[in-house]
Amino acid sequence: MPGMTIPVGSENLRQNRVAVLAAFFAQGFVFVSATLSIPQIVRVFGLDPGEFSMFLLGMVLAAAVGSAIAEVVARRAGSAVALRGGLLTMVPALALMFVTGHVVGLAAGMVLYGIALGMVDAGSNMQAVTLERRYARPILPSSQGAWTLGGLVATGVSLGGVATLPLAAGAAFAVVPLVAAFAPFQGKAVLTPEATVTTPVPALPYGPDAALGTMPGMLPDGAQGPVVTSGTAPASPSPDTPGSTRTVAWAAIAPAGIAFLIFYLVDSAAQAWGPLYLDLVLDTPIRLVALATLPYLVANLLVRLAGDHLTARFGAPALVRTGAMIAFAGLAAVVLAPAWPVAAAGFFLTGLGLGAVAPLSFSAAGRLAGGDRARADVVVARFNQLNYVGALLGSVVTGLISTGSSLRIGFALPLVLVLALIPLARGFGDREARPQA
Repeated sequence: MPGMTIPVGSENLRQNRVAVLAAFFAQGFVFVSATLSIPQIVRVFGLDPGEFSMFLLGMVLAAAVGSAIAEVVARRAGSAVALRGGLLTMVPALALMFVTGHVVGLAAGMVLYGIALGMVDAGSNMQAVTLERRYARPILPSSQGAWTLGGLVATGVSLGGVATLPLAAGAAFAVVPLVAAFAPFQGKAVLTPEATVTTPVPALPYGPDAALGTMPGMLPDGAQGPVVTSGTAPASPSPDTPGSTRTVAWAAIAPAGIAFLIFYLVDSAAQAWGPLYLDLVLDTPIRLVALATLPYLVANLLVRLAGDHLTARFGAPALVRTGAMIAFAGLAAVVLAPAWPVAAAGFFLTGLGLGAVAPLSFSAAGRLAGGDRARADVVVARFNQLNYVGALLGSVVTGLISTGSSLRIGFALPLVLVLALIPLARGFGDREARPQA
């Protein structure tokens, strides 16, 4: 299998990863902070679950638009520009959502936040997909673990008393993406041709062959294929070069794509409606409704931090199959829960079962990119659209099903669909890795 080279002990490569982790952290912090505010938003604006589902619908559709915008921006200016733009767009979006005190401001803020959400989702995964290739080992599970860590911090902040403050306090969440957009990223020239100390590493057999964008502290958009560490860099097609985004065999990634969609259906249902489920169905004190999200995110984080090793040890298909069965048990506990502690345990099992699905899906999608950065960005941006189909079904349809009945019925849809992950697991590849001697 063809190889590639990277500088030994590259400080810049470590900076690349820190920058990507910061972006994921900011995304997770803001998203979970916003979802934990849903019970308060519903009360302040006098909305029922069906009405609020329409607001979520607007946000999800806007996120799909944001992901498409990120694809266009990445092809012209680099995925880093798309990522930074999304992080900065969160600032006015959160102000509109939390400060205006008017339903029109809430709607406008959620739409703008949706656009930012899509741009950051696509941009951060474009960067992480290629960083995994540069490391020549699985890093997407732990990279997306930073998203989960951000969500856990947000949950801790909510449990610390923020949930009892006036709604306008939520605008302060904007500080995190603002810092992520500027503070951690330094320098543009990363893995340059002038580097002289190299080591060969094998091409990643299941990861993407791509390169990162122009974000300061991240790989330059001009990088293609193997890193050249001495002499003259080989000519590389630019993002606009005809043929640089060759036809992608989308059918090959369909199983992982459907699994990705199902993950986001369950994930959105758990995070958007979990706190309200505890509040309305199980009569949980308002200060404790974050206990729907907290165990789910803790379990996600545990799986994602261990995911790099587990993937290398057992292979992605085994992780997905086993996780599907665990998640089914968890969702059954949620649907049948007589009290909030049982539901919280169910959300923990659900997160434990599904935590690795999204990063492994992006790794599978990255295989289609070859060594072409522009092609990789297109694949990731379009694959990311499935995120919002799942979010639409999970956050919007769950609420609509619950209208006139109960959120218990709404959670029955994820309960049934998660079983489809068992046969879909084969689409994550045949490689069953074992420890190296």
